[in-house]
Amino acid sequence: MGRMLDVDDLVTAGVIVARMGLTRIQRVHEMMRLQSPMPGPVYVGPRILLWHWPEVSAWATASGRPAVNPDYWVSLGMITERLELDERDLQELPATARREADGVVEYRWHDAEIVWIRRTNRPRG
Repeated sequence: MGRMLDVDDLVTAGVIVARMGLTRIQRVHEMMRLQSPMPGPVYVGPRILLWHWPEVSAWATASGRPAVNPDYWVSLGMITERLELDERDLQELPATARREADGVVEYRWHDAEIVWIRRTNRPRG
């Protein structure tokens, strides 16, 4: 039997791209071939790979690559840059945690990520 993991800690390559501020999904696969390689996926399915975020985050920190953890509060600017969402988009999720201090608007990364994932997975038509 394999090891037990919390499903909330499993992420796709797209989520890794967003959390690490990368520009394309192929970069995740390239990083697995580095001299100090990123941890490999913990699940390989027919059409999906899943990584264990705590392992990827620890590797990113040790490698000097900044990554956003889900519980972080981040600026609206970072959300716009990494997820291409604006404040109007974030209002889709009524429970989105928002705060403002000294004129800087921040959101909880996890909430913004949920909106982004829902938008990404919407049927096109």
